[in-house]
This record gives sequence, C-alpha cells and structure tokens, in this order.
Amino acid sequence: MDSDGETRRPSRRLRILRKLQREAAPEPLEAPEPITRLDSHSGRLRKSSLLAKVKAVMKKAARLNLESQLRSGAIALLPPDGDAIFTGDIHGAKDNMSRIIDIADLGNNPKRQLVVQEITHNIQFGLVDRDISFRVLERIAQLKIDFPEQVHIVMGNHELSELTGKKIMKDNNMLNKMFAQGIISSYGEGAREVKQSYNVFFQSMLLGARTRTGIFFCHSTPDSKHLKGFDPRVFEIEGEVLRKGMKAHIERMVWGRDFSQEAADEFARMVGAEILVVGHEACVKGFMVPNTRHIILDSKDETGCFLHLRLDQRYAHADLVKRIRRINDPQVSLD
Repeated sequence: MDSDGETRRPSRRLRILRKLQREAAPEPLEAPEPITRLDSHSGRLRKSSLLAKVKAVMKKAARLNLESQLRSGAIALLPPDGDAIFTGDIHGAKDNMSRIIDIADLGNNPKRQLVVQEITHNIQFGLVDRDISFRVLERIAQLKIDFPEQVHIVMGNHELSELTGKKIMKDNNMLNKMFAQGIISSYGEGAREVKQSYNVFFQSMLLGARTRTGIFFCHSTPDSKHLKGFDPRVFEIEGEVLRKGMKAHIERMVWGRDFSQEAADEFARMVGAEILVVGHEACVKGFMVPNTRHIILDSKDETGCFLHLRLDQRYAHADLVKRIRRINDPQVSLD
C-alpha cells in the first residue's frame, strides 16, 4: 500500500516476470513490454538491428534446411563419398560446440558433412534463473547459412517440446520456462518475435540422416510397445514436419528409451539400416553401446564424444564404435 492506504499496482516489469513464472510454454513470450530499457536513440537502433539480424538468420537457415539438395522428405541422404561427423546431444554446451566446429573445419573440407542434434535447453544450469542455449542455436543457424549443404540439424525431444508446449522438468527446474526467461532477458520486447523465428527453425529440422552404407542417424528410437503402430512414412514428410498429422509418431521416436536388442532390430528393419546412431541418453563416458545396433552419443559434457566416419565405407558395428572420438581430446584426429 502507499501512504494513503491505497494498494499500489505492481510495476510493469514485475507483472511481466510474474506472468512468465505462471507459464512454461512459448506463450510467455507474448509479453509486450521490455524488461531492459535503452534510453539512447543509438541504443534503440542497435537493439532493433540485433533483433532484425537474429530473425533473419533463423528464417534463412530454416529455408535452407527445407531446400537442401540432400533432403529427402524429413531425412538427409548423405553423399556417397567424403566423410561425416555425427554429434550427440549438445544442450547449449557452447564450448563443446565451438570445439566440434573447429574440428570439422568445414571450409577446408568441402566434402565433409556435420550432423548435429538436440541443441536446445541447457540441462547443466550454469545460470540459476534462465537458459541461454538459444545462443548456440543461433550459431548453428548461422553455420547452416555458411555451409548449407554440409550442415544438417536433427530435431530432438527438447526442440519438439518448444513447438508443442510439452513441459520438461529436470532437477525441479522447468526447462521451457527457463528457456523463455533467457530469451526475454536478452531480447526484451522483441522476445516474442525472436521465439517465433526459433519455432520456424525448429519446424524445418530433419528427423534423421542416413548414409548409403546402412547407417541411420536420429535422436532416438521408439519403445517396443510403440513399434507395432509406428509409421516409418514419418520420414517421408515433405516440408515442416509437424504440419502433416504425424506428431504422435514423431513424439514416440524422439522420446523413446528402449534400447533392447529386439526393439533395435525391429526399428533397423523398418528403416532399412544396419546400424542406428542416436543421442537422447546421458552417457557418463560420452557414449554407450547397449546392443549390436545402437551407438548412443552424448556431446554436452567434458567427456562428450562425436562419431567420425567415411561415407564410402561400410562398417561393422564394432568397427564403427572404434570411430568415436572425444571432443576435448587435444590430440583428436580425423583419420
């Protein structure tokens, strides 16, 4: 109350923050008022220029995702020659992502493909109140623009959750809410438009990638109980994947955690593959080999790994495991 005993309305800034705390889906970004103010005309111009640049980058990268010459439906069919790097979950790990970009050296290796997944949501909580993994998302979008036929981005369950509003909790933290808080803290009144541009980018992502030598890459694979009803035609979707009525099949795939031999064999048969390379699982050692089909990669931690292979070579499962490399190995080589 004020000195006259009347109740004072909360400030505009406080109302925005309270609204954000009540909501976890992308909707909190509708708040129209800036959290940070730029008083100078030049400051406002710089902010406006930054917002315009981010939105333009995300939308251009989305268009390039959809127009890629290597895209076949919702799959990237990788070339018959050259080499490829596959990552596990990134989850906003900017240092590891920078290291992967340096190792890939795409500018000097025009026949090298880089396939990344699960960029969104920093699950290690470097900041207690917000998530800024969108900075890595923006960098990957720019990388797609710089190397449109060498960079391929595969959707994970965290990107899907940002599109559908499905809440994800981790250690009592709602990741969607922290992601929204991060965007608002960085972009203020432009946050809603920036998040919309992220959604356009998410919609354009691939569901998988395959080599011509029997290796299939996707975020995860469906549980046994869902395999009977799983429709592999989901990988034939043209354009933005969630607009084609197969949301349930996508969810069952990217959220699956059944790595039994039986489930692996059946999914490999469905997609016509010998080996399945996925992420989704946290791996203390940076990777796991749960059966004779799957290789699980995790790229977010100090022990994070990636897989490097020749696209013109057929590998046995055990031989492909030997191609796993540690991101932070100072002597890592792509032989």
